[in-house]
Amino acid sequence: MKLSFSLRAFVAYFIILGGLSWFFLDQAKEKLTTAFQQSSETVLIDTATLLATSLEQQFRDDVIDTEEVAQLFKKSYQRRIRAQIYSLYKDSIDLEMYITNRQGIVVYDSTGRNIGEDYSTWRDVKLTLAGKYGARTSYRYPDQTAQGDEKVMVVAAPIKVRSNIVGVLSVVKPVRPLEQLLAVERLHLTLYVLAALGIAMLVGYLLSHGFTRSIAKLVNYANTMAKGKRNKQPRFMDKRFDNLATAITHMRDELDGKEYVEHYIHGLTHELKTPLTSVSAAAELLTEEMPAADQQQFIENIRASNNRMQSLVDRILDLAKLENLNALNDISEFDLSALIKQQLQQSQALIDANYCTVDIKHLDQAVMVQGDALLLRQCIGNLIDNAIENSPKAGHMRISYQEVNGQHQLNINNQGHLDDYVIERAFERFFSAQTQEGVRKRTGLGLSFAREIMHLHQGTITLSNVENGVLAQIQWPVTLQAQQ
Repeated sequence: MKLSFSLRAFVAYFIILGGLSWFFLDQAKEKLTTAFQQSSETVLIDTATLLATSLEQQFRDDVIDTEEVAQLFKKSYQRRIRAQIYSLYKDSIDLEMYITNRQGIVVYDSTGRNIGEDYSTWRDVKLTLAGKYGARTSYRYPDQTAQGDEKVMVVAAPIKVRSNIVGVLSVVKPVRPLEQLLAVERLHLTLYVLAALGIAMLVGYLLSHGFTRSIAKLVNYANTMAKGKRNKQPRFMDKRFDNLATAITHMRDELDGKEYVEHYIHGLTHELKTPLTSVSAAAELLTEEMPAADQQQFIENIRASNNRMQSLVDRILDLAKLENLNALNDISEFDLSALIKQQLQQSQALIDANYCTVDIKHLDQAVMVQGDALLLRQCIGNLIDNAIENSPKAGHMRISYQEVNGQHQLNINNQGHLDDYVIERAFERFFSAQTQEGVRKRTGLGLSFAREIMHLHQGTITLSNVENGVLAQIQWPVTLQAQQ
């Protein structure tokens, strides 16, 4: 299975960010452990120094008097304390102490277990007797050195008499309470890092999703234009995507311009060929002797062909102007009912010529709509004329209006019928189907013109066969949005 670019980018981001988070978390835990040890060691050296200083006053006959300090520790062990130190509850002191003489022999042990032992090789005693700073962290019992066995932190201070070291006082602190506090802080640190990682992953996912979504919008926009459909240029928060979309639009406009000219030249040449041939043939025949009636007929043919060419050129110019518009220039509110009635009066000659009857529904009263009145009248006029010309003689046409889901909807029905291929190509430039009598009377630009008008009105135009006729329907919003 091939992974999408966004998923691959997200996985790579997850691996990199997860690896960095694990590395920094591991380093932070080490630093936190070191900080705890340093903090504890600082307190222990202060305690050891204070106790050693008090013992210096009790050095008699080359012997360290430990009676007073022994009583101090005995009473301290008996005292109950109630201290909630963050997550650690403490009800008794766990500080221990032992004293060694200048030979490293234990002369006092607050636990009473190690008196008489030779500690001269222990690091805390050995270094302190040598005049250096002595401290160690080791297992409490030499025979219990497995992982998880109890450890202690030992810090020593020298007992001096007249600048001579006569003994060593070592303060012992069990490591387990410190490890409990450290474990809680490590857990908190891990949770913070995981939360930050989760937030970073969420942000990364949103950025990745936004990036790929922007690319998808660009691809969809390009594909839509490649199919020849109109689509509003997408807008992005990132200026670079905006510039890319603008470049695609510009490229499509340039290509459209070339295709537009090529298509129009081909279509115009094809459409002008027939009337030009007719004019040429009539002009050639008029150079010969013929009855006046025949001459008049050929002159009428020339006039009709000229009118057709003039109509074709005018409609092409109107359509070209319309296609160059990106938005309506004149939006106003007007009465749609009055506009349709005026257009029917203008088309009355065509209605009479086809013996057509017209029925208007839901347009008895004023219907106020927004849009460009002139363009909408041209659009509706094209649809009415098409409906009349494609109706059978003495046919019936029905015009109705309704408002549906915030859209104006105008329906124009006739009693004709269109083949499926005609409906599919009806909005193509220069395409024109035969009328009921088999005659092409139109330029093939009317419906294309109407479609451009509805596009400017943010609406749609459709053509379909329905029961007992053909339906031409236009829709546009009740409230027009400003377009850029």
